Amino acid sequence: MRVGFWVIALVTVVLVLAAGPAAAEIRRIEEIGTVPIRSADKGSANARDAALQAALREAVRRVAQSFLMDAENAGPESGNDTDELEKVLGKRMVPYTTRFRVLEDRGERPAMFVEKGVKTEYVVVVEVFVDADRVEQRLIDAGLLARDPLDGEVTRIDLELQGVKAYGAVMAVRELLTERVGVRSAVPRSFERGTAVLEVELAGADRDPVQLTEQLAALGPPELLIRVLSVDAMRAVVDVTWRPAANDGESRPAGSR
Repeated sequence: MRVGFWVIALVTVVLVLAAGPAAAEIRRIEEIGTVPIRSADKGSANARDAALQAALREAVRRVAQSFLMDAENAGPESGNDTDELEKVLGKRMVPYTTRFRVLEDRGERPAMFVEKGVKTEYVVVVEVFVDADRVEQRLIDAGLLARDPLDGEVTRIDLELQGVKAYGAVMAVRELLTERVGVRSAVPRSFERGTAVLEVELAGADRDPVQLTEQLAALGPPELLIRVLSVDAMRAVVDVTWRPAANDGESRPAGSR
């Protein structure tokens, strides 16, 4: 992934979405990540990365536990089966987060948090922003939570935008989705120069990815041209041409994307 402008843009979008009514629920958690340091371990960089992953894993697990504990008729042991949660959530925690950063890199220090018999551990303190909606959906899919009957039928798809070379183009597509097409939410998942991916949530049994892309192509304003490239049950790919007006703050020559 490119860094610099696009990383800043992604962080900006997440902050904007967190404040909007169509946004996913994002929970901020500070978590300590620790891993034991043994004589066989090589390199502090590997230990630091492992500690970071441990912090992400614990932050996501805490959010999952909160859903299980808050569930109606939850027993006293609900949410306490760590092994089962790890199986359900899987090994990769990044898909459940919108962003994270290391607040403190405490490095190698005498063991306080890891198992007995280990003298040294690596410790980091991490700020993690967890996508609570995605965690909840995973628990529902695994049968650990019942779907709220008021939610109705919900479909999530990835919408890949090709040809985007400006942050404003992505925001223009998102505004079209939420304001005119009427999706439940549209949350950025990744940015690279030329390509962006939005996770789009469709509510209602009468909505499907084909209908979504047809509406996108038909309802866009004159400055936003959308051409459908491919559609399946889980992913849609569209080509985006964006020609904002000069007073939009991002004037570009005709033909820019």
